[in-house]
Amino acid sequence: MQINSYKKRYIFFIGLVILTSIISQIMVQDRLEMQNEDAKLVNIAGRQRMLSQRIAKRVMYSYNLLQDTDSIYQNHMDTLAVQIDRFEKVHFGLINNEISLDLNKPLSQEVRNLLEENTPYLNNILFAGRAIIKDPRLEVFETSIDILEENDQEFLLRMENIVSSLQDEFEVKLAKLKSIELILLAVSIILILLSFRLVIIPLIRALTVKNKSLAVLSEQTNLQNRQLLEFAHITSHNLRAPASNLKSLIKFYQEENDPNEKALLIAHIETVSSHLNNTLEDLMATLKVKEDTKTDLEYVDFDYTIQKIKEILFIQIRESETEIQTDFRHCHGMISNRIYLESIFLNLISNAIKYSSTNRKPIIKIKAKKKAGRIKLSFQDNGLGIDMTKYGEKIFGLNNTFHQHKDAKGVGLYLTKTQIEAMGGEIFVESEVDQGSIFTLSFH
Repeated sequence: MQINSYKKRYIFFIGLVILTSIISQIMVQDRLEMQNEDAKLVNIAGRQRMLSQRIAKRVMYSYNLLQDTDSIYQNHMDTLAVQIDRFEKVHFGLINNEISLDLNKPLSQEVRNLLEENTPYLNNILFAGRAIIKDPRLEVFETSIDILEENDQEFLLRMENIVSSLQDEFEVKLAKLKSIELILLAVSIILILLSFRLVIIPLIRALTVKNKSLAVLSEQTNLQNRQLLEFAHITSHNLRAPASNLKSLIKFYQEENDPNEKALLIAHIETVSSHLNNTLEDLMATLKVKEDTKTDLEYVDFDYTIQKIKEILFIQIRESETEIQTDFRHCHGMISNRIYLESIFLNLISNAIKYSSTNRKPIIKIKAKKKAGRIKLSFQDNGLGIDMTKYGEKIFGLNNTFHQHKDAKGVGLYLTKTQIEAMGGEIFVESEVDQGSIFTLSFH
């Protein structure tokens, strides 16, 4: 299987994951809109029940005020008229799906039928209320009160059934949406797992096999053999950070509700995906062992390299609140093997974040200077530090670890030292437990 085929698979899987995430977000927005709309309906139905009771109470109270002053009585009649009009408008507004009720979706036919069945009782309540407004005589009041007593309780009971019916409909719709969301989430997880199973793991295996094959066929120089043996480590180690970031970014995207934050996460997903693709292309380029190693050299800008590493390690930097300080005033870059130098920056910065102290905010200071024809780079952190008395001679050994950390592999520093020496450089360490470490790189 050609490498380009793996890359196409990878892009295809990532595209599907992003698509399902977007669809899932659309479903979430629809659910929120539906819940908002349903809450409006239940609220309106509830207010109709209360308005019916208020009309009945207003009639009874007005009856008691019949012999009182005209101004007080008239005030109650005016209020009663407003309540009756509102009572009628909302009821028929629900039946006819009027826009004035601020509802974006029509009621189901079942609920509208229940409202229609309740209309005769509502009309009787309206008739009784308007009768006393039109003709406020004692006998009219008594007749209206009898009508209200006969119809109000039945109206309230039927409205209770309507509210229950609405709530049942809402629960059914909500359950369907939740099921779809769970299916989309499961699809996203499956796609991510498949991308690792069908792309990343086979790619690493293919590269490893290719690496071993080239090692057997390319015993021309010690440098060529060392480059081939290192390739498997570079591949597995350098792909871990962007792949892990991509998985975390997708998870955050699925959990985020803020549209602005989601747009920012999409941008980071695209950036990390681009870096992962570029890393794959760069790693593939190292498979071609060249007679003239000078053709691998190019000018590498330190600021650009730091920015690229920040994008690759975006999740780790944000979660740990790591502050990266740089000082490249005296030396902005160097002629080097770009793939190796970027790998060195990535390993030293990711290690500083990984082994940071929980008691303080991680701060990484990176400086570069040029003196006496040599370029010196220093990476200083305030992390856990290393017991140099105990581990000083083992720091750069393969598979050596010095802290209890689930992601510790003992490969990063070994790979870093190997790459530095391959470029004719040296690396030195100063460290103190719980005070941090300083890694100094020196190049001709």
